[in-house]
Amino acid sequence: YLKAIEQDSQVADAYFNLGIAYGRKASKITDENSRKTLIGKEIDAYTKAVGKNNKAHKAWYNMGIAHRKQGNTEKEIAAYLQAVEAKPEYPQALFNLVLAYKDKEKFAEALKYGEKYVSIAESLTSEKKHLKTVKELLAALKSASATPKSESRPKN
Repeated sequence: YLKAIEQDSQVADAYFNLGIAYGRKASKITDENSRKTLIGKEIDAYTKAVGKNNKAHKAWYNMGIAHRKQGNTEKEIAAYLQAVEAKPEYPQALFNLVLAYKDKEKFAEALKYGEKYVSIAESLTSEKKHLKTVKELLAALKSASATPKSESRPKN
């Protein structure tokens, strides 16, 4: 990927793939400092990818995941919002927005994106598992007496 970037620094896909490579490498590292450094490089690569192509919804989405790995929910949310702006019916980004907003206790936003997610995901077989999770979360958020339960998030 670095060679492709050297030959044509305008290639957004090369930066996107470089980000994926850094992310995969980071997931195999046990040393926390090395892992954080690689996640930082992953974010930098995705940042360059979206700098070359602002509509690269998967780069925005993966950037959100990388920010989540660093514990930066605000930047995570901002990246997912950009992914949804680039591709309004992007179910994975909508799903992660619901969970991130729930984590930040921004329940109105979680409901908004949860309802949008449900309307899109109901016709997608690939979203069946997450659809159930979001429907349960929406029911809990809508219920005055229920407290939303914590859900684990997918890595991608």
